[in-house]
Amino acid sequence: MAGGIKLDVMDARGGTLTLVEVLELDPVALGQPRLLSGVADENRSVRWAHVIGQDRPGHMLEGRELILSTLPRLAEDRPDLEDALEQYLADLDAVGAAALAVEVLPDRPRLLEALEAAARSRDAQPAAAELTPLLHFSRVVRFQQITEALHWELVARELEADGAERDGTPIWDPMVSAATNLIDDLAAPGGLPAQDMEDRVAALGMPRSARYVPLVVLLKGEPKETTSYRVAQLALGARQAAAHIRRPALVAAGQEAEICVMLAVDEPAGAFAEAGRRAVDTFCAALRTDADRRRTYGLVPRYLVGVAEQFVTLAEAPGALADAAGIARAALRVSARRPRREQNPAESATRQWWAAADLGLSGLLVHIAGQPEAEWFARRHLPVFAGEDGEQLREIVRASVRTGGNKAELARELGLSRPTLYTRISRIERLTGRPFQGESLLLLYTALLLEELTAPGDAAAP
Repeated sequence: MAGGIKLDVMDARGGTLTLVEVLELDPVALGQPRLLSGVADENRSVRWAHVIGQDRPGHMLEGRELILSTLPRLAEDRPDLEDALEQYLADLDAVGAAALAVEVLPDRPRLLEALEAAARSRDAQPAAAELTPLLHFSRVVRFQQITEALHWELVARELEADGAERDGTPIWDPMVSAATNLIDDLAAPGGLPAQDMEDRVAALGMPRSARYVPLVVLLKGEPKETTSYRVAQLALGARQAAAHIRRPALVAAGQEAEICVMLAVDEPAGAFAEAGRRAVDTFCAALRTDADRRRTYGLVPRYLVGVAEQFVTLAEAPGALADAAGIARAALRVSARRPRREQNPAESATRQWWAAADLGLSGLLVHIAGQPEAEWFARRHLPVFAGEDGEQLREIVRASVRTGGNKAELARELGLSRPTLYTRISRIERLTGRPFQGESLLLLYTALLLEELTAPGDAAAP
């Protein structure tokens, strides 16, 4: 895991990108940047990025920065617009800026014309290759996402320069890195002395006496959809979601494609109940809003949230987060394997998080499905459903569990007359040699769940 990284120092040991590499970053490429003037090649390096709105940015820069701007001070009605643009570009040339990338929309035709004219003039100069390249985004972009992507990539280069592993390792911002190190230290044998823990918590801006709700956010999808960059994007979204609802939270790196969240609550120890669920609901709603916004740029795939429904101290975080991670992983498998006929579209659209109770018996079985013992169990009990009426008998078992064995309600749910229902129940009893109730019913239901959790043809897409 990334840890102890100082993001504002990228030196010649490797913490730079070429301008060509920057243009290939997802949030940059999505803006379809067009080179108006200058040279964007492997010889021009980028060590940082700034979003600047001033009309004389030179004093703010040190060199080799990518400048992102809408040029807000260069208004259409400004009399000296062309001269101001020339001075702006001269400032960048003087400090050796890596490039200027602007977002100027068609409702500013005078500025667009000035940019084109300035580009032609600069390219005509003998030292054109030494001047700051000028880029124009053809589509609306989010500068924040560009700076985040660039900064994380710069951190990756710095880690590589220091000999650190990068493959499979998410690149986190400093706050996430610090929280990750704290959780790791708490999980180590012996944990942390209480005073050290309190000091580090306070340094991260967390209340010293808070209790926490442990959550794990797990990305869904193929490996190409759960890259370290996208995981880091989701971690940022989790931090922003907590900030939006004004609730302190520690966001840390988890296992592959997971982030851990310790959501601070001002609640005494005790039952999770309404206060805990309200805190999680509010956080998950804010996270969904952020993820939906990012998803429009193809940066964050789908995810689910596992919650250990309890209030814990920070010292208890490692165990509680392990519980939440287990719930999230089981939920991913259960939701992916659940037969389509049993999926509730309304529930799928509104569900924001999973608790252990939501998984039911499948939450246990998903961990053993496919193992020899589970296969033996299924082979022992599934022959009951092997005949032509097998699917009808399956529905009897499933509906009996849902209705608690109430025969009148069972008949109504299945749309069967009482005689027909009793005939089918009698058939199950003859095939099993046991009464259709209690443990016998549970054995059949468990066998059906194992069948569903291992049947490749009846799985829902994750």
